[in-house]
Amino acid sequence: MSKPSGIDVVFVAGAPGAGKTTVSEGYQKLHPSTDQFGAGELIWGIRSGLIDSTYADIVRQAADSHLHLPDDIYSRLIRERIERAADGSDAILVTGFPHDHGDWSVFRREATENDINILGSIVLEVGRDTSIARMQRRDIESGAEPILVLSPEEYLLYEERYHKLMGRHAIRLDCYRAAA
Repeated sequence: MSKPSGIDVVFVAGAPGAGKTTVSEGYQKLHPSTDQFGAGELIWGIRSGLIDSTYADIVRQAADSHLHLPDDIYSRLIRERIERAADGSDAILVTGFPHDHGDWSVFRREATENDINILGSIVLEVGRDTSIARMQRRDIESGAEPILVLSPEEYLLYEERYHKLMGRHAIRLDCYRAAA
């Protein structure tokens, strides 16, 4: 019996430290036929040569020039990764995408043209102080230079971006506020 047409995708968004990766990895453990990946890790993997992509040269050039990827390229990278994961996966969870309305608009068009079913999005919320503490701890544990550790001002930029993007169109989960 063949799988129904289309690739089912759920986007998991939220401010830094909200638990996007933790929730996605936990879901994947409970549902092994689900794949999950982070947009940031995808870009880093392509840039460093660990992940093959049709758009590798463009990713490297943008990174070397400290430029953002154009919306159409960023969306195609995500689509390319989703399509690679489609075989053997019932659903795919994507964290850290989209970054803005341009990315989202292009991806929705890409999804329609490539039989990708956007099931929805989940936005995880976290208190500001908890988010900053989690990001600083993550950066320190990863060996980041002290100057690269997330500042409260940088957190506010991430928070603002996600709230503008997802707004009322997202399912809001407040599962981490009690743990804060």
